[in-house]
Amino acid sequence: MKLRIHDDSVRYRITLSELEKLEREGEIVGCANVPGVCGGVFVYSVRLEPGQGESAVILEESGISLRLCPVDFADLKNPANEGAYIRREWTDGQGETRRFMAFIEKDRPASKCDKPEAWIFEENWSGPSPVRPIPPPGGPD
Repeated sequence: MKLRIHDDSVRYRITLSELEKLEREGEIVGCANVPGVCGGVFVYSVRLEPGQGESAVILEESGISLRLCPVDFADLKNPANEGAYIRREWTDGQGETRRFMAFIEKDRPASKCDKPEAWIFEENWSGPSPVRPIPPPGGPD
């Protein structure tokens, strides 16, 4: 499972086997060892909440958890969908509109990807990074 946090959004990317485990066991958990912070471990998880009316993101003492309601889990499982998308909008105490989004998406193997990918060589700092196409599995290097 991969996790990306950016400003007012959080994005989970899960493999198809993790999706199967989520359905079978009701939860998937990942962690990052961070010495000296949060007791040394940052935990991120996705949990199914069968009785919950809407999905929620819960900040915990040493991590973050996405709690999926049945409707959003059905969207995630649907083979025609890339994932489930939770959007929240509210007005804060100063009258400003605030937004937060949580995504959970299927991280499909590269062989299923329609867009070409490339290695980026970062050692060339004098201009745009040169790229080289990634060969398909079993293809020439």
